[in-house]
Amino acid sequence: MQKHITRSLLLPLIFVTFILAMFFLQATPDEKACQVYVGLPAAEIAPQPDTPAELDEERGRQLAENASLDPLEPLAGREISGVILSGESLTESLCRSQVPAASRGLIITHLGEHLDFKRLRAGNQYSVVLDEDDELLSCSFHLGPLDTYNLIRSPEGYCVTRQDVPLECRLVTMDGEIRTSLFTAFSELGEEAKLVYSFADIFASKIDFNTEMREGDRFILTVQKYFNEGKFVGYGSIMYAAYRPAENDKLMEGFYFPSGKTSGSYFDRNGKELGTSFLRSPVPMGRVTSGFTNHRPHPIFGYDRPHLGVDFAAPKGTPVLAVGDGRVVFTGRNGGYGNQVILDHGGGNRTQYGHLARFSPGLHVGSHVRKKEVIGYVGTTGIATGPHVDFRFARNGVFVNPLAMKFTPRSELKGLDLARFQGLVADLAVLWEPGTEPRVIQVRHVIFSPDKPTFFL
Repeated sequence: MQKHITRSLLLPLIFVTFILAMFFLQATPDEKACQVYVGLPAAEIAPQPDTPAELDEERGRQLAENASLDPLEPLAGREISGVILSGESLTESLCRSQVPAASRGLIITHLGEHLDFKRLRAGNQYSVVLDEDDELLSCSFHLGPLDTYNLIRSPEGYCVTRQDVPLECRLVTMDGEIRTSLFTAFSELGEEAKLVYSFADIFASKIDFNTEMREGDRFILTVQKYFNEGKFVGYGSIMYAAYRPAENDKLMEGFYFPSGKTSGSYFDRNGKELGTSFLRSPVPMGRVTSGFTNHRPHPIFGYDRPHLGVDFAAPKGTPVLAVGDGRVVFTGRNGGYGNQVILDHGGGNRTQYGHLARFSPGLHVGSHVRKKEVIGYVGTTGIATGPHVDFRFARNGVFVNPLAMKFTPRSELKGLDLARFQGLVADLAVLWEPGTEPRVIQVRHVIFSPDKPTFFL
């Protein structure tokens, strides 16, 4: 009975085993690769061949050859990166970074022909690439976000080039209200002082920000801001600027327009240039401490005497600008005026700038200067109680109040230029929308090239 049961179970078992064997023998290569092994340790699972035998043999030969290589053998050539530390010269930094002496000499020699090493600052970075013989292949020196010098070896020798830099130009519009000063208002918007000076300069012939600015005045501007990899690198042109005094609500506007000139100018909506022959102040953001008068108690001597000019107070060292194109007729020490510059602008107009700390380098009698050119720096030389500029304007030998003078526009757009200008005004009007915070209204990508430098404020 027991033998009968065993035989009856054995026959089905043999049949099932036969069926499973046939199934695995007919399985495709992909199906074999997907077979799952149950109950065996991973180390005991034999790898399934997936390539013909001849390829396995070739792979084995390659593996054997590679196995003979020293895994610690360095790659051909190497790169050394470094940064200049405080008080360190480029030579000292290269030495600290263990750049070979011969390569150090090549870097200093060739970069020195294009780069002023006095401009180097702590934090400047460089990268040196050496070949398998430890000889110089290339060196990149980053002086700033827009200043990268590349020294490269070629069959003809070494050459140095400045690298083009991709930039993002964002057209940003912003507006604000004066509460204490123009500087404070711009600072609250997160903007730098150079933008304040440029904005004030646009209206320099229309408003004196030293005396006529009031709390509650409002301003608007649209400016180009350049970024490199998301980091701000500088301002471009102010495309639109507006100022509305609180006391009379009279809007003053300036639209930037090239008009065929090397650098553009600002015009009102009617195409009349905002700029006039003269600025109203040689220190755009200075503070008037003494005005034009025939009777003023002298701050040092005490008695009344005429003050035929305007005193503009500003921190010592603040740049002093020529208020118009002219020729230097005097520069030097002049009694109570201290260091003084006198310019002749032609047409019977002369201007004087006193109490300067020093003169602009290279300025001398006979020099020709342009409007807004720096001619000196605020100081306290001569008879002065604090740093300021004594500014005087003489017309045909008679001193006049420079803040009371009225000047006519230097130019007015006509014809095709006027039509192009009106199109620009319409385009900006479409882009600009009022708001409470700076807003990006347009983005474009440009390449900063040292050969064709982008204009920055």
